[in-house]
Parts: sequence; structure tokens; C-alpha cells
Amino acid sequence: IDQLKQNHQEYKTEMERKYKQVNEANIKLNEECKEYQSDLQEMADKYNKLLRKSKIDESDYESWDSDLICDWIIGLDKEYEKYEDGLRIKAKEQEVDGTLFGDLDKGDL
Repeated sequence: IDQLKQNHQEYKTEMERKYKQVNEANIKLNEECKEYQSDLQEMADKYNKLLRKSKIDESDYESWDSDLICDWIIGLDKEYEKYEDGLRIKAKEQEVDGTLFGDLDKGDL
């Protein structure tokens, strides 16, 4: 009986050690997965932005919404990217769309 108890205790200790290893590996994999998901979301955002920019038809600017107008402006020069968030907010607040685009000047921006 003592031998069975000892064997059981050794088995239990080994299983606890293995459980701890598997749990630590699982935590590490979950962290890596979160990083990959973040990277994937960033790439998807960049892809969608490029896709929107590639579909801009400058001859049809009157049908543009505020996002397309902002995409077009930001696409003119990389320097404008730092103004993107503020530009999008203001354009939406002021309900800027393509019907107004022809009347805009630098002062409006």
C-alpha cells in the first residue's frame, strides 16, 4: 500500500508539472495570438485604406462622401496624414460631401 501511495504521489506530482507546462505554453500562445490579431487588423486597415484610395474617381467628385474627400486629400501628400483624424472629424461634423467639394478652398480645410 505504501508503494501505491508513493506511486500515486509521484504520478500526481508529474501530472501537476505537466499541467503547469501546458498552461504556461497556452498563455504564451494566447499572447502571440493577440499580437498576430493586432497585426492582422493593422494590415486589414491599411489594405482597406489603399482599396478606398484606388477606387477614387476624380471625375465623379460630386458623389464623394466625407471619407472619400479625406482619402483624396490625404492621398495628395504623405505630409497630410498627420491631419487625417482631425480632418475626418471636421468633415463629418460639417457634413462635407462631394456636392460642396467644388466650392472648398484652403481656408475651409
